[in-house]
Parts: sequence; C-alpha cells; structure tokens
Amino acid sequence: MSAPLHPAGPRSPIERTLDRWSRPLLVIYWPILFLATHWPGLTLPSATPVVQTDKLVHVAVFGLLAWLALRAQLLTRLLGRHVGDLVTLTIVLIYALLDEYTQQFVNRYSGIEDAVTNVIGVLTAYLACRPKHTIPRRDRLAITARWLVILLTPGLLLLFMRPEANPWLIRLASTVGLGTHGADKPGHLYVAALWTFLLATAMPAGLRRPRWSVLITVFVIAASAPLIEMAQRDTGRGFETADVYWHQVGLLAALVAWVLIAGAQPLLTALNIGTRTHAR
Repeated sequence: MSAPLHPAGPRSPIERTLDRWSRPLLVIYWPILFLATHWPGLTLPSATPVVQTDKLVHVAVFGLLAWLALRAQLLTRLLGRHVGDLVTLTIVLIYALLDEYTQQFVNRYSGIEDAVTNVIGVLTAYLACRPKHTIPRRDRLAITARWLVILLTPGLLLLFMRPEANPWLIRLASTVGLGTHGADKPGHLYVAALWTFLLATAMPAGLRRPRWSVLITVFVIAASAPLIEMAQRDTGRGFETADVYWHQVGLLAALVAWVLIAGAQPLLTALNIGTRTHAR
C-alpha cells in the first residue's frame, strides 16, 4: 500500500487548494524562472547598500520554487514523505547552484553572494514546509532562549556600534585564524549564526506556530545586517557591503545545521532524542 501524500489530520481549505494547484504551478513556474535567470540582458531592480533588492528577489524566487516542489510531493509515493522531501530539497539545491553558475554563459552576472541567497531561500522553504516542528527542544529551552535574546541583544548592538569595539573583534578573528578578513567579517558570521539558533529556539511566533517562527527568524536575521551597517555608518565605523555578505553566510551556516537536524528526525526518534513535537 502506497504512503499517503499528506500526513493524517485535518487540513484547512487553503492547504487543500495549495495541494491541488502546487503541481501545475510548479510545471509553469520552473521554466519561467529558468528563462528569467538566463535571458541575456535582463537585470533585476537596482540594489542599494541598505536594501539589497536583488538579493531579496533571489531569496523569494528560489524559496517559492522550493516551496512549490515540496508542496507538490512528487516523490512521496515512491520514497515516503520524509525521504521524498529530503531528495526534493537536494534536487532544488543543486539546481539553485547550477542556475547561478550557468548564468555566466549567457552574459549574466554570476556571483557567490547570489548563490548564497538562492540557498537561503531554498532552505527556508524546506524548514517552513515541515509538517511538524522536528527540531529537538523543550518548552523550557524556548523560554531560556527568549531571555537570552532579550538580555544579550543590547550588549551585542553596542559591540557592533561603538568604534572602540573593533580591537575586540580583531582579537576574536585572529584567535580562530580569520584575522586576515578584517575585524567585522568573522564577527558578523559568528553572531548571525548564533543569533539564528537563539531566535529559532525562542520560537518567536509561539510553540504552536513553528512555520511562522522559521520565517520570522530568517527575516529578522537577514534584515538586521544592512540595518546594523547603516547604524555603524552614522557612528563613524562606516558601511561595508562585505559585512552584509558575511552576515548572510552566518545565517546560511545556521540554516544548514538546522536542516541537518530536521533531516535526522528518524534517527533522533529511534534514539528517543527530542521526540516531543508540535503539530501544525
């Protein structure tokens, strides 16, 4: 007997509509996305140092592609829901990287920063599509994380805002062998990764809304980078686009770890680790 396309439980009219239209929309959307990213001379809206418009577009369009592919569940009957989602995720990830790489052959810009934002969009869609909250954590851990975010965020902001904090960031970078990249770069990476984990653990949308917590976490962490740089410019530290890039790399590193933990759900369940989950 083949596995059902969807886990048992009531689904809203919106979810049933999405289930019905996800496959035809995927068939239409994927070729359109390919043409849009490979059409010679086609450019995205101009980006500014504060609002990275083109990067937002990359996150949105590849996040939508992954969301439609996961919603369509083309591999569920063959591989089951969990494995099917992981294989679908892998396929879309590979395509997102190949799409960026092949743009150079049609006279389009191809850069590592665009590839990073493509992957962020895909991983965010995967985590938001999880039928249950599968990241191992307890309610008390969520409360602890919320207090840590509230207590530590002001000090973190002061660290990045005050010019005299640069020597501390340089010392941190040198300690881990990344001092040659500058003071702020590894600092942005580490902090973005750590705060992604903290905010995700804090479940900002509540324990009953894990999908919204994913979206809020990614949006807050991604948006904080240009806002921090803009504030630094006003305090005399200057605005560096490279800092925004390293911040997004930190977000990406946290998302990769997050996806690996979610993907290891069957193994964790078998070991009776983090078996408590929250329904849709």
